[in-house]
Amino acid sequence: MKMFLTGTLAAAIGALQACSGPSTKMTDPLVPDLPAPSSVDDGGWETPAADGPAEDGCGLLSRTACMKSAACTLEATDKTKQRGEYLCRPAQGMCEEGLVEHDLPGGGAELRTRAEAEAATLACTDRVGCRFVEAECYCTCRGYGMTTVEDGAEAEDCDCYCGGGSPPACVSESGGGRS
Repeated sequence: MKMFLTGTLAAAIGALQACSGPSTKMTDPLVPDLPAPSSVDDGGWETPAADGPAEDGCGLLSRTACMKSAACTLEATDKTKQRGEYLCRPAQGMCEEGLVEHDLPGGGAELRTRAEAEAATLACTDRVGCRFVEAECYCTCRGYGMTTVEDGAEAEDCDCYCGGGSPPACVSESGGGRS
């Protein structure tokens, strides 16, 4: 019986490959191409890999996915902190490129000790000419802001004292970025 099922499965896979061919790609015109998911276990939800999406793909990411992408940077666009509006844009310059904001203190990573937080900050401050800027009333919980994409189940369901502010950032010491 086991041999029959294995043979049947192999035949079905072969038939599907023959129909679609190796170069055929099925697409849905209403669903944008998204980056390949990472292999990191994220509680059952996969997020974009660290190398992230192409430049035009940043605008398709939720806050959580943007914060976990080394190719994109999340910034607050609602300076009043009333609506929690954010822009996910391509990372620019040596202080942002390759940096995962999620891993910074206040970005969502579980940093349990002061030593872990200081080590995480070094991802920014070890870069020549860059400084770490703490989050300003930023909340990673679901419902405390959005990009063009609403928070989904990848964002933790929790509560914050305040939200809608700027996420943690790595900015140029020469004045480029938040003060």
